Amino acid sequence: MKNTGIKVSVFVLIVSVFAFAGCNKHSDSANQDTDSQNTEKVRQTVYNTFKSSDSTEFCKVDVSVEYPVSGPNIYLDSVRHWINSVLSVDVFNEDGYVEPFKGNLNDAQALVNHYATKKLSIDIDSEERTFLKQMNMQYECSEQIQVVFKGENITVFNSQTYVFRGGAHGGIVNTSATFDNKSGEMFGWEMIKDTMKLKSYIIDGLMEYFELTSKNNLGDYLFNTSLDELPLPVERPYFNQDGLVIVYGQYEIAPYAAGMPCAVIPWDKCDKVLTDRMMKLMEKDIKTLSSPQK
Repeated sequence: MKNTGIKVSVFVLIVSVFAFAGCNKHSDSANQDTDSQNTEKVRQTVYNTFKSSDSTEFCKVDVSVEYPVSGPNIYLDSVRHWINSVLSVDVFNEDGYVEPFKGNLNDAQALVNHYATKKLSIDIDSEERTFLKQMNMQYECSEQIQVVFKGENITVFNSQTYVFRGGAHGGIVNTSATFDNKSGEMFGWEMIKDTMKLKSYIIDGLMEYFELTSKNNLGDYLFNTSLDELPLPVERPYFNQDGLVIVYGQYEIAPYAAGMPCAVIPWDKCDKVLTDRMMKLMEKDIKTLSSPQK
C-alpha cells in the first residue's frame, strides 16, 4: 500500500534575515527529531506468533501466524490486510476462498481462530467419507506465515500452505511479500530492473540447486529444456539473510520430485538486478550482510 500522505511546509516571511535563518535551523532540527522518532517506531515494531487449530472426523486445519502487534499504524494496516487476504484463500473450498475475517485486525488470535474453523472442508461427499474412513486418515491443511527478513527499511513475510487431500502426497504453496517498514508499501516484481540479467542468475542458482556443473545438463531436469525460454516464477521475489530469493512452485518448471527449485542472488550481485530505489532501501542491510564476518 502506497503512502498517499502529502507533506505540506508552511514558510513565514520574516523581515530579519538572521531570524529567517534561525527558523530554518530550528525546522531542520525538528525534522531530524521527527525522522529519529519514526526510526524508533520502526525499531519498536513487535511480532508475536498466534496459533489455532480445528478438526472434524474428516479434516484438520492448523494455522500459525507471526503477527505485528505494535508499530507504525500505516505499516500495521498494510501487513495485517495482506495476512487476512492470504488466509482467505482456501484450497479445500470449492471456489477457492473462505469468508474473510471481518473482525478487529488488532485481535490476531480471533483472526487465526476464524480461519482454523472456516477452512475445515464441508463439501466432502459420501464417497470421500467412505474412503477416508477405510484409510483411517484425514484431509490436512497447515498454514504458516512468518517473518523471514527484518531489515533497516524492509520486512519480508513468507506464507507456506501444506495441503493433503489423499493421493500419493500433499502439496505446498508459497507466497511472500516485501514491505516498506515506514510506508507499508508492498513490493513485488517491480523491484527488478533487468529481468534478462536476473534470468542468468536464476540459471546459475538452479545449477547449484540441482548440483550441476554444466548448463548443458540443466534442461534435462526441467519441463522445458530450452533455457532461453525459462519463465520467471509466479511467486514474487523476496529477501532472506543471503540475498534475493527466487522460488518456483511445485510442478511449475520441474516434476514434483524436484521440489521447489530456487535460486539465491547474493547481496554483492543485487545491484545488477534491483532498481535504484530498492538498492537505496536495502543499502544498510546489504553493507552489513555482505561484509565478511570477523
